[in-house]
Amino acid sequence: MSPDATSSSDGTEVTTSRRRKRRRRRSSGHDRPRRVDRLVQAERVVAIAAVAAVIFFHWVYLDSAGGLWRDEVNGVNTAAAASIGELWRLAEFESMPVPMLLALRAWIGVGLGASDFTLRLFGLVSGLALPAAAWFALRRLTRSAPLVCLAILAVNPDVVRWSSTVRGWGVGAALAVVSMVLVREASVALTRRRITFAVIAAILAVQTQYQNVALLVGIVAAAAAVATTRRRWAEAGVPIGIGAMAVLTLLPYGGIFERRAAWNALGEMPVTIGDLLGHAWELGSTSGTLVLTCSLALLAMGLIAAVQWIVSPDVESVNRSRRGVATYAAAAAILSAGALAVFYRLLAHPTQPWYYVGIASFVVVCAEVAVASAAAARMARTALVVLATVVLVAGAPFAWTALREPHTNVDHLAARLNAEAAPGDVVVISPWFLATTVSRYYKGSASLVTIPPIDDVRVHRYDLVKAAMLETDPMARALPKLQHALESGHQVWVVGSLGAAPGASGARLPPPPLPHTGWNAAPYLAAWAREVNAFLSAHALEAREVPVGLKGGRFEDVGLAALKGWK
Repeated sequence: MSPDATSSSDGTEVTTSRRRKRRRRRSSGHDRPRRVDRLVQAERVVAIAAVAAVIFFHWVYLDSAGGLWRDEVNGVNTAAAASIGELWRLAEFESMPVPMLLALRAWIGVGLGASDFTLRLFGLVSGLALPAAAWFALRRLTRSAPLVCLAILAVNPDVVRWSSTVRGWGVGAALAVVSMVLVREASVALTRRRITFAVIAAILAVQTQYQNVALLVGIVAAAAAVATTRRRWAEAGVPIGIGAMAVLTLLPYGGIFERRAAWNALGEMPVTIGDLLGHAWELGSTSGTLVLTCSLALLAMGLIAAVQWIVSPDVESVNRSRRGVATYAAAAAILSAGALAVFYRLLAHPTQPWYYVGIASFVVVCAEVAVASAAAARMARTALVVLATVVLVAGAPFAWTALREPHTNVDHLAARLNAEAAPGDVVVISPWFLATTVSRYYKGSASLVTIPPIDDVRVHRYDLVKAAMLETDPMARALPKLQHALESGHQVWVVGSLGAAPGASGARLPPPPLPHTGWNAAPYLAAWAREVNAFLSAHALEAREVPVGLKGGRFEDVGLAALKGWK
């Protein structure tokens, strides 16, 4: 009996009928469940692997980050101010908006600020919010899972590190992505519920990171432009109204911005487009050249997908929807990047890698949204799976190595001071802003002297640095303390660096502005450090380097030296 035979009297006819149906399915192209299943399974496996990588590398960072570095301590000290009024006053010296500081204050208030580790849990929540937002964006706009963008967010060590610091960069980037999604939905379905959610998301975005104002400008412009090209005037007005309402919530910061303007020039210097592109490239390349190449490939695919929908006419409603999503996502990425570049150029301050976490995350999410809008094309889906796999495999070693680097070694340095510095000793801190971290961890009785002398080291008091720049001889308040300690047999401990070689004191600078650098504080800090270096070199009998026991990160790896005796 044949395997296809049946015990019924018409078994031959039944078997023949089944074979004919199978042949018809194959000839019509519908009998492809195994091929489709393999691609779907590959997408699921890669998505799960990307989520696992996100969790793993965030845990690696949490386990290795160690003590808080100066910007984190600045935020914690501001949030833990004696009163809300004091917090509002100190917010002048913080880059986080007040609601983010209040969230950190609440975290501390419920008992989660007692240790560095519990404070880092606050950062962990912020860091994990970003990949969660990427997942939200892809599911809401394309009904697919994030692959390449999630893999990039998982293995880029700078994105993981800076989004998870106790600063709010992660949650700020996440809210920018969420705003992009909800503004799109509110502008194509004018319901009170969707508009309300979009307004809330936009307000939260600008209230967690000031830079999100620039990203919101790009989002609003993209939504309005897409609606305008379709002659949907009401849809064009809605995102503009959402953006205006969010920006209006920043009006209470007028006093803070005005006070900050009095000393903001201390860090000003020309910023070019080349500088901005260079720092953005630096952040993108921290997980290796191959991952950077895959990231650029994703951006190119997103742009191609958006252009394809623009130039290819279609009449089906589903295609019109996908075309709108692709063009909106691409436009939002381009316009937001442009708006942020203008913002940073007007700010005229040197940018740092963490300044680019929000825009880098936003752009890669938008790029995958544009590509995934063509999800019906197997080639696009296959390309996303391949790119995400390459990113995870190639980027994991870079992330593993970089994320085990601690943020700072000042906590270990302070432990050495706690053990060896005696009453009557003087601890000289240069540059002055390191004192914010030192004061968190040093609990001894030696005097702390910053260069220049700053009375309040809880936060970064740039206004006091400006006041020192206007003094005739600010170091006259510090040098006698060093002399007294050395003459009386005590030690002078130097935290940081005094810069120039011993003896190169140089002439004192006149009051600002200087001819070429204006009000920038860097020349004054260097001159004061040289003055102290020359003084100690001329009068200390003995100097030695003190091992700290730990190498810090790129931005706070601090040395320690001890001097004694008087000549």
